[in-house]
Amino acid sequence: MVRNEECSITALYSEPYDFSLSVHDDIDTFMNLKEFAAIHEIDSKKLPGIITLDSKNTIQQDGTYTRGLVLWIQDSYVSRAEPGMQVRIDGSTYVIGNARLIQGEMWRIELVIADG
Repeated sequence: MVRNEECSITALYSEPYDFSLSVHDDIDTFMNLKEFAAIHEIDSKKLPGIITLDSKNTIQQDGTYTRGLVLWIQDSYVSRAEPGMQVRIDGSTYVIGNARLIQGEMWRIELVIADG
């Protein structure tokens, strides 16, 4: 005889769900060199990271256009990231437009270079 037991998501976990642990697992997958990350030369160090195109292009007051990239990198590789700082990545120099630490583990750093 089969018992018909009530099954719910909460019944699957013996402890309360911890979102931060899930994010940690996702970051490990995201930063895996076999998945999405690649080795980049960042300020003369070879580090794993992900570089994507920023979805926005902006025009500055002097009429020059800027194009941007977004660097995703683990917190353990970054001592500090602040707007206005220069960063050399793969032979090109960028300026940090914005930097945000996500879940205390990964930086999302918006990089800008003038296309003039």
